[in-house]
Amino acid sequence: MSSGRSTSLPSSRCELSVIIPSYKPGPYLFDCLRSVFAQRTDYTYEVIVVDSSPEDVTSELKRDFPDVKVLHLPHRAFPGAARNVGIAQAQGEVLAFTDADCIVPPDWIERIVACQKDGMRVVGGPIGNGTPDSLLGTAQLLLEFNSFQADRGGARSVEVLPTCNVAYHRSCFAEGGFDNAIKGSDSVFSRRLAQQGVRLFLVPDIRILHRNYTTWDAFLRNQFQLGIGSALTRRKLALRDSFVVRSPLFALSIPFARTLAIAYRLWRWSPANFLRFVLLYPLIFLGLVVFSAGFVRGLRLK
Repeated sequence: MSSGRSTSLPSSRCELSVIIPSYKPGPYLFDCLRSVFAQRTDYTYEVIVVDSSPEDVTSELKRDFPDVKVLHLPHRAFPGAARNVGIAQAQGEVLAFTDADCIVPPDWIERIVACQKDGMRVVGGPIGNGTPDSLLGTAQLLLEFNSFQADRGGARSVEVLPTCNVAYHRSCFAEGGFDNAIKGSDSVFSRRLAQQGVRLFLVPDIRILHRNYTTWDAFLRNQFQLGIGSALTRRKLALRDSFVVRSPLFALSIPFARTLAIAYRLWRWSPANFLRFVLLYPLIFLGLVVFSAGFVRGLRLK
């Protein structure tokens, strides 16, 4: 049972490792770390930040969080590559991942380990809205994380889990880690595990908050990059909808096909977010168009 105290271990063998990739993190990373170090659990855990910012933030982070293990990379690393560095240094049997722009609840580790002990080797949960007062932030949430909303229903098997809220048993990395890609490395890794017969579970109680982009340039850039990542994923893996990579012309249908898919998911699992989706659809449709442009760009990359 939880004793209401954190038992983080920066370098010794522990039960769980929390790995956080970072690039020019700003104050969000400090908020994230506060939430991670505020866990109410008796499980031993370590916290690893893999940072590839131009300036080494190790001393700044260690000042406020002396138990954090900071790995500073000399060159910019995409999230998948940064996570692989963290995996190589991690001591835990369970490897949990979140992002610098996320806030985890105080029972996050407790719930993750409980699911792992129940035989769920890969477990994640819903992504809540950390920017509820921003229309753009809410639109981003519904575009990027619509598959990970759960206002009702219990634990269910899914095809993909995002690395802002997921935990793997260490054995899942026996055949390699994440791809070095601007976006989509978590999707590719999830699907490879599924092809190996590993089941992925989304558990409604393992919920985190994600701080979404709230400016136009960041919102549109993120959708463009997500489109690139989606195209690269479908070039690497034989998915049901991989036919869209055969011609850029198929990309013309993406905004309409994704509209129907997102609406169905939200109607089924999160009616409140379905209503938000309808009200914000002009913003969402613009994001879908930019995503499609990124998808076409991804088809042309070597």
